[in-house]
Amino acid sequence: MVPYPIPTMPYALQDDLRHIETPRCQAQRVSRGHRPLSAACALLAFASFAMPVRGNEAAEQGPDAAAAFVDRVAQTFRTLDSYEDRYRFEFVLTGSDIHGAPFTQREATEGSLAFVAPNRMALDHGDAFLIRSNGTDAWTAVPQVLQFRKQPAKRHVDIESMMPAVMAGSTLRHPAALILGQPELDVEDHFPFIRQWLEVDAQELDGRPGHRVVGEIFNPHYEIFSEPRRLEVWVDASDGLPRQVTIDLTDHMRTLAGTNMYDLPAKVDHAGIILKFKNVRTNHAIEATRFVYEPSTYDAQVERFTSEVDHERSMMNRPAPDFSGRDITGKKLALEDLRGRVVLLDFWSIGCGPCIVAMPSLQHLADQFADKPVSVIGINNDPLEYRDMVESLLERKQVRFQQFMDPDNKVYLAYFIRAVPCTFVIDQKGIIRHIHTGLTRDFQQRMASMIESLLVDDGEAG
Repeated sequence: MVPYPIPTMPYALQDDLRHIETPRCQAQRVSRGHRPLSAACALLAFASFAMPVRGNEAAEQGPDAAAAFVDRVAQTFRTLDSYEDRYRFEFVLTGSDIHGAPFTQREATEGSLAFVAPNRMALDHGDAFLIRSNGTDAWTAVPQVLQFRKQPAKRHVDIESMMPAVMAGSTLRHPAALILGQPELDVEDHFPFIRQWLEVDAQELDGRPGHRVVGEIFNPHYEIFSEPRRLEVWVDASDGLPRQVTIDLTDHMRTLAGTNMYDLPAKVDHAGIILKFKNVRTNHAIEATRFVYEPSTYDAQVERFTSEVDHERSMMNRPAPDFSGRDITGKKLALEDLRGRVVLLDFWSIGCGPCIVAMPSLQHLADQFADKPVSVIGINNDPLEYRDMVESLLERKQVRFQQFMDPDNKVYLAYFIRAVPCTFVIDQKGIIRHIHTGLTRDFQQRMASMIESLLVDDGEAG
């Protein structure tokens, strides 16, 4: 099954570094019309910084000069009282299909870093993970699995030890976070996969003066970097801080395209990773609350992270997230308006076989409790362009219970749906009482029994 979209990299790179998945029987992965990315290569995109070339140093373009600049930028970071940025990680693939038509794929995610010396840090990378340290306590959280870990803060912020074990191989390391968090380590200790620095020269970016440092990444443990890959870091001349890191993956993606094993264009013109830093600020005041983690209602504190959402532990017996809008017929629908009724929410998509198989059972439940305060509602996350297909399927299967369209996955995200079909039973007070993922032989019977018990408790059975 497909986890709900998490910033990643194309299918072709998943063989190198895998992302979190949730194994479930007879359930299919949630798809939002995006190609899953692997967050893996960002580990290496976050790999390096360089210092601006000053004066006659611009002529020193060799490996020694380049390595010296990298050492100096690390030292510059070590002297900062505070640092803050927002960054954008993007995978870009261009080429053409077998008919010669242009092909472009872009997948991106954004994150942020804030740091105050010596040990306050807030590092976020979308839904993949976040790290907080306020100098007294430290938290690591994985929002996509609703789990967090809390421990005493250390003298320095050790990003490596705080990373969730379930993300081993796909962890995302921000270079400034590594250097700021453990200033006592050398550059080589932070970035051992950078094989060498090649050159440094003056170069503009978007009309701004700066300098480019070129190096090579090599890591024999991962196929994607089993051959040297070109790394470029651009440094803004105004403050000596990096604004862009690129890694060229063209040769690797061309090799994969030639195998016909992946969903890649017939001809690859360019492929690579682009990491851009923006809103960079240093030595300024940052709110203390930025460094504290506030768990959500559904988060569970754990000693060790697991690779799947524990719905029962995280959401059972808690208020169901509200949502509102219009159903597939245009009628207004709001969960809050259904208080006093038992509500069965069925999350499904048109490409999910078990979802379609379950529909007659759900319609039978809707008919069985038609004269009771019970509402059966389907939540479909297919793109709007699939609307006609969805309506045709519902008509063909004679499905008449209410359908809510969620093409933007807002409701899916609110309920942390990672696999479909997934069914929630909500009581008359809006509390989640049962969650069922997948399709089992006794599905209809179990749902009916749960609904009956809630009606009995409320005095509505009989």
